[in-house]
Amino acid sequence: MRKNNDHRRQEVQQIVKNACDQLNQEGVDARNYVEQLAWLFFLKAFDEAESRKEEEAAFDDTPYERRLAGEYAWSSWAKDADHPDRM
Repeated sequence: MRKNNDHRRQEVQQIVKNACDQLNQEGVDARNYVEQLAWLFFLKAFDEAESRKEEEAAFDDTPYERRLAGEYAWSSWAKDADHPDRM
């Protein structure tokens, strides 16, 4: 599992680096996209934390209401990542 996580981390790092390189080549200053990248990573991590809490609540048979639900949750809009026109 550790090896798989390391591979996934390297893959994500390379994707982010490639995207940043592309933006830099197009003349976009890092100050214009670093904040957005940070928000994306935050939303992803927050959604994962919310999912864990939701699973734990279901296991304990207690209600849990997501703090960030609906269209703003990562899992709602990122599911169509292969179809940018739907995002």
